[in-house]
Amino acid sequence: MTLNRTIVWSFIYSSNADAFRRAMQIGGAVLSQMIYASRVCAPASSETINEILQISRKNNQRVGIGGVLLYDERYFFQGVEGERSDVNSLLNRLVKDFRHTDFHLLSFKSLSHRHFSRWCMATASAVMARAPFLFKHEDSTEFDPYTLSDHHAVAVLGHIAGLTREQCPTLGEELHLEQR
Repeated sequence: MTLNRTIVWSFIYSSNADAFRRAMQIGGAVLSQMIYASRVCAPASSETINEILQISRKNNQRVGIGGVLLYDERYFFQGVEGERSDVNSLLNRLVKDFRHTDFHLLSFKSLSHRHFSRWCMATASAVMARAPFLFKHEDSTEFDPYTLSDHHAVAVLGHIAGLTREQCPTLGEELHLEQR
């Protein structure tokens, strides 16, 4: 069976691109990546997601964190990267956030380079399409980030970063990916 659906990706870019780029230039600091899964406490409304993105945009721009948030009505799956102390501070805030529970750290590692260097936060609703790269097994029909191993979680982020670099060359654009 061939699926032909569209995932809509939104990119939250820094309103001050120069300040964001300066914050991204870390110098000798350790660049780190964190990936986690969590359960949404209440269905993720568009207002909740917009609130999360507005706060992320402000905080991430200030310290040079970039990443992606995938979500559906049950789960959040997020990967972020930045200077290790900033990622650790974000981790401490996230585990206390009342909007989600069952926080599970899938991966925390050092990076040699950034994957999400052009934006503060990308986001996609995982419920909008069955994206094969999100699932542990190709015959899966459910988005469940708790089933991802650390290696698969890293691969999912790498896949998303590759798609966004290739298919979203300009600031402020929405990206539509056809999944077949």
